[in-house]
Amino acid sequence: MLPISVVIPVWNRQELVKRAIESALRQTYPPAEIVVVDDGSTDETAVVVRAYADRVRYVFQTNKGAAAARNLGVETAVSPWIAFLDSDDYWHEDHLTHIAAAIQATNGRARFYFADTIRPPNEPQHRQWERASFHINEPHCYVDDATEWVLMRIQPMMLQSTVFRRDAYLESGGCWPRLHTREDTHLFLKLGLGGAACAVNSIGAIMTATANEQRLTASHAPLAQDGRWMQVWLYRDILRRFSHLPAAHRQVLQRRLAGAYWGLARVYWYRRQPITAVLRAMHSFSLDPVGFWQRINRARHRVV
Repeated sequence: MLPISVVIPVWNRQELVKRAIESALRQTYPPAEIVVVDDGSTDETAVVVRAYADRVRYVFQTNKGAAAARNLGVETAVSPWIAFLDSDDYWHEDHLTHIAAAIQATNGRARFYFADTIRPPNEPQHRQWERASFHINEPHCYVDDATEWVLMRIQPMMLQSTVFRRDAYLESGGCWPRLHTREDTHLFLKLGLGGAACAVNSIGAIMTATANEQRLTASHAPLAQDGRWMQVWLYRDILRRFSHLPAAHRQVLQRRLAGAYWGLARVYWYRRQPITAVLRAMHSFSLDPVGFWQRINRARHRVV
């Protein structure tokens, strides 16, 4: 069988992590191992996980965030394929079966294989692929270059429904711990720009949180200003890494970076820091002059 390691990062989820572990254990395609990385929990998470000592590897780290926990899990895992599952979600029982079939059918050529994700029931678009306007008709769809997929306005892939080739993940540097949010966007851009990927027409994770404060990374949720800065760091880093991208693709990334700077300008303006706001607005203008004036006009209409 194709060995797949499951990595579950967790922080203070004593009431939910058991369900995540059980969903991994109930897979019709049994994983080679399950690694739970505890990101410095202060509740009874460790007690819950250690009850599975014969079937689950428990790893503890001081609180560094979800990205660092995922990276430690991948470094600890021994299989050539890594499946992430968030501690507050659970998998469809056939998730790994469908992913493994796609890996075998494509000889493992893709850097990552992703299924659809069922989002919380309170959201109007119940599935991630629907939300992203992404569709495939066949059981799986392999592409040698996933650039068009990862540059979609909403990426169809989510970490908890994706299986990564371990060597590709490690070579990319994995999740960037500096990013407390959007680290998944950054990771998929690193792996998908010019890299092979495969969409698998099945259900992976089922998300059950109904509010942002219930999500895995909520403990590290940034203020609006910090969130915008993370978008700036994300797109600046990708543009630096992929300087060879075609002009049209670089333009997409530059527009998103410009949008992040514009968001920062608004935050600083409302905080009565006009000089800083103007500087960020100038960054936005230099990257996307047309988009800048469109944003100005939209802002004026909202005021009127």
